[in-house]
Amino acid sequence: MEHIFIFTYGTLMEGRRNYKKYLEERVFSTKKAYVLGELYHLENKDYPGFVCSDMDSNVQKMNGLKTCNEVGGVGAKNLNKVYGEIHELANDEKLLAELADLETCDNADDYLNEYIREEIEVFTLDDKFFARLPVYVYNTKGKPNENDIRVKVESGDWNEYKNSIKAHYYLDL
Repeated sequence: MEHIFIFTYGTLMEGRRNYKKYLEERVFSTKKAYVLGELYHLENKDYPGFVCSDMDSNVQKMNGLKTCNEVGGVGAKNLNKVYGEIHELANDEKLLAELADLETCDNADDYLNEYIREEIEVFTLDDKFFARLPVYVYNTKGKPNENDIRVKVESGDWNEYKNSIKAHYYLDL
């Protein structure tokens, strides 16, 4: 069976709630990696949204903005590392449909999508280009996101952010 790779940065990362539900039994390998952009914790939804700075997405291209690749790739000014994982999976149409449903990105009209599945440049932690992989990009113009409360994750690491919130919660008791 043919294998594919995807990049995840939130609840589909190893050990998180949607990894267990959708990927745990289907992953052949996992590698730590990053993409360039900005990461937000969606306070009202309790999961993250990745936005590529200067967006490498069709939504931003439609608005006439430059893509990450046009800005300069690794080390480009104003681009932050957003950490996540590369998962190697079987090329399973059922799984891809389940993920599209989870990420609310299967509507023909992008305005109705919470996320947009885009091919983004992904890098390994030693700053080597891995590949352009599917990434679920937060749709800043999408109707499902109009009232979101976005908190920037300065570290670019949602696991670290979630663990620090949990630590603060227990310290405040």
